[in-house]
Amino acid sequence: MVYNPTVGSGAGWARFETSSGLGQSFTVDWGDGKTDYYSETQTCADHMYVGVNNNPSKKQSYEIKISGTFKKISFMSSFTSESNYVSCVKEIKQWGTTGLEDVSFNGCYNLSKIAEPTESSFKNLNYINFNGCRNLEAIPENLFLNCSKLTNFSQLFENCVSLTSIPRDLFDDCDNVTSFYRTFSGCENLTGEALPLWERVENGQTNDYIGTPNGENCYQGCTSLTNYNDIPTYWKENPEEIIY
Repeated sequence: MVYNPTVGSGAGWARFETSSGLGQSFTVDWGDGKTDYYSETQTCADHMYVGVNNNPSKKQSYEIKISGTFKKISFMSSFTSESNYVSCVKEIKQWGTTGLEDVSFNGCYNLSKIAEPTESSFKNLNYINFNGCRNLEAIPENLFLNCSKLTNFSQLFENCVSLTSIPRDLFDDCDNVTSFYRTFSGCENLTGEALPLWERVENGQTNDYIGTPNGENCYQGCTSLTNYNDIPTYWKENPEEIIY
């Protein structure tokens, strides 16, 4: 991935969260000549880029490579002071085959591009999220190909306001989806046709398409879609949901 480190105290910092106890054993090449090894006891990985400071001319992006067995990644920390790391991720150039199970780029608002996975990249994937990636420009056509374990797409692309289209076959390989809750909510610049995901609800016509998969407010605010008027109310503007 391409990373533009956060700056402070005369140095540039990179950090991402993971979890212990997952059987992980991975190596991180930080892109500046430094490589670190991490065992399954680690809950995060971090690195200081020496010489990067508040002078804009000193800032640069680094290509970070993670190899080995690596199952979970997130840039959201439980510590408020570390929440600025979500702003540093610029691009996912390759997903690799590290055994990813849990992937969250929630709030990574400078992420603009994501790669298409290889056949084995997401075969163990249980969760993925790009909520709040407001600079994300496009969704790879085969992003969810070979994702048999992935069933929950809640808030997947919520508030990704730079997206302008949805690949027609995006979820075709995902047969056991239980939730499309707010999947594209807030994606106000989407054009073209909304995927008729509500048709997956068994006997949906008799129950206003409420059931499984849950599609509550899946397309909320996506009023530029050409078939917006055809989307069931529950799937676009459920009046009973309370939003805080």
